[in-house]
Amino acid sequence: MSNAVFPSHRQVSPQPDQGGARGAHGLRHFTLTTKLSVAATALCVLCVTVTSAVLGWQTYGAAHAQAEQQVMLAAREAATQVSAELGRSHSAVRALGDAFQGMKASGHPPSREQLDAMARQVLEARPEFIGVYSIWEPNALDGRDAEFVNHSPAHDATGRYIAYWNRGAGKIGVEPLLDYEKAGANDWYDIPRKTRGNALIEPYLYPVAGKEVLMTTMAAPVLVNGQFLGMAGADLPLQDLANRVSALKPLPDSQVSLLSAGGVYVAAPQASLLAKKAEDLPAKALAHIQAGKPFHYTDAHGWVHRIEPVMVLPGTAPWAVRVSYPQQTAMAAADALLAAAALAALLACTLAAVAMVALVRHFLQPLRQLSQTMGRLANGQATLQVRLSENGQDELASIGRGFNRFMDKIGQVIGQVRHNAEGVAQSSSEIASGNADLSMRTERQASGLQQTASTMEELSQTVKVNADSAREANELASLATEAAQHGGQVMGDVVSTMREIHDTSRRIADIIGTIDGIAFQTNILALNAAVEAARAGEQGRGFAVVASEVRSLAGRSAEAARSIKTLIGSSVERVEAGSALVDQAGQTMGDVVQRIERVTRIVSEITTASREQAEGVNGVTRTVSDMDRNTQQNAALVEQMAAASVNLKEQASALMGAISAFQADTH
Repeated sequence: MSNAVFPSHRQVSPQPDQGGARGAHGLRHFTLTTKLSVAATALCVLCVTVTSAVLGWQTYGAAHAQAEQQVMLAAREAATQVSAELGRSHSAVRALGDAFQGMKASGHPPSREQLDAMARQVLEARPEFIGVYSIWEPNALDGRDAEFVNHSPAHDATGRYIAYWNRGAGKIGVEPLLDYEKAGANDWYDIPRKTRGNALIEPYLYPVAGKEVLMTTMAAPVLVNGQFLGMAGADLPLQDLANRVSALKPLPDSQVSLLSAGGVYVAAPQASLLAKKAEDLPAKALAHIQAGKPFHYTDAHGWVHRIEPVMVLPGTAPWAVRVSYPQQTAMAAADALLAAAALAALLACTLAAVAMVALVRHFLQPLRQLSQTMGRLANGQATLQVRLSENGQDELASIGRGFNRFMDKIGQVIGQVRHNAEGVAQSSSEIASGNADLSMRTERQASGLQQTASTMEELSQTVKVNADSAREANELASLATEAAQHGGQVMGDVVSTMREIHDTSRRIADIIGTIDGIAFQTNILALNAAVEAARAGEQGRGFAVVASEVRSLAGRSAEAARSIKTLIGSSVERVEAGSALVDQAGQTMGDVVQRIERVTRIVSEITTASREQAEGVNGVTRTVSDMDRNTQQNAALVEQMAAASVNLKEQASALMGAISAFQADTH
């Protein structure tokens, strides 16, 4: 059984399910009833298929084992028959040899006439034999070989007893054996002589009465005290045995062959193979035959071969019976059974599928009712007062109860939604109206803010111009202040200079006074000199002239000094008046400088205020611009809110329309 080879067409390799995913996606488009029916049917088919496959495999294995057992029994039976038949034939040969051996061992060797009689008697008693022979070693029989040289048909020129009794001419006759010492042709004699045991010669074809006859030769040695003296043998035709073996049919289309130890066909399906080497026999099979072991193999054509050894003769290599049969034939019954099982499984699957579909449809009736109800609800063709059956305690009844409670709650929810939708619609309408008013006011406000922003922009430009003018006035006032301060300084310098001139004039007046005093004194001196000159007379005339001139010069000097003094006095008065005026002008310039400085401070403050005002106006302008943008954004938001309110109103109306499809009892 370990060499059993199952049919290749029974060995199915699992293939990946490439369509499983597509099948799963395809079922999504079917109803739950169809899905469950398909699933239940598939499960039934799977169960039945697996069961059938297991039973079929077991049946196939059992059928295969039964065929193996049947073939083995047939092979063993054929081997037993062959062994028995060849054993019976060999027993006659063995008995003849034992008789020869006994007579020789008793000290009274048989006569050659006795040997002829005994051989003839065996041939006559065993019609299956073609011939019976006996051959003795030189002088081993009776030591009289020389006396029987060419004496009778049982002798040749050696005088040895070599009788071959046969049915060659249709009647029993005797003739001498040939080629008994020829190597390669004397196996029937040489093997027993060498092995001291029984011999069964490989089958061969031999012409008998002009016809090729398949035969074998079996021999039994004559041993006395372990010494080979001769042998007895017989030629056995194998055709009848081959026909009987070939006729065996343990299985339809089977063939039974008989093989020798050397792998030669003794019985074969075709007569042309007889006595030929079995070329289709594996070397391993031949080794098993020669070892006397059974063997089992399958050839390339799907034929199964069972070989059973045949123990023909003790001490000889066994022959073998080979039973061959096509594997398909052996499994025909199993295939028929599998076909019947497959048909039964198909019918069972069909009935199970029908039953499953009916049961699924029956059990899913509430679900179909639920599906239809939900469809009508979706299409607005049913009210929320529809209810499912709650009879029973199974899951479908639980679904019905849950559905009914759901419908109760959904009715309440839809009523509340309808009420809320009405409120939303009304509120949306009010919001839309308010948004419209707000949009108008926002637009007006945006327009006003745009005008304000434009005015503020112009004001900002004006303030900016004023600030620039104030800055320029401040700069000019600063320059005027600097000029006034410089003028004040100049007037101070003039006052100082006038004071210095006044002081100088006074000193000049003093000097003039001194000069006038000097002139007066000079005049007095000149007068004195004239007096003195007069006193001197002529001598003093010249001095008197000089004194007169000096007196004249002194008078003119005094007069000039008085004139200068007068002028200097006048100048001093004028200088004093100028100094007073300059002092007054200096005070006035000081007042001017102070007032210009005050004006400068005021202009600076105006400039600062103008700059701050410009910055404030810019801030106000930016704020107004931001307010304008915000107002515009608010206007856009108001428009969006208005659109959203309109949309909300439309959605509320649509929601009311959608809810109106559900005819719920909200009271």
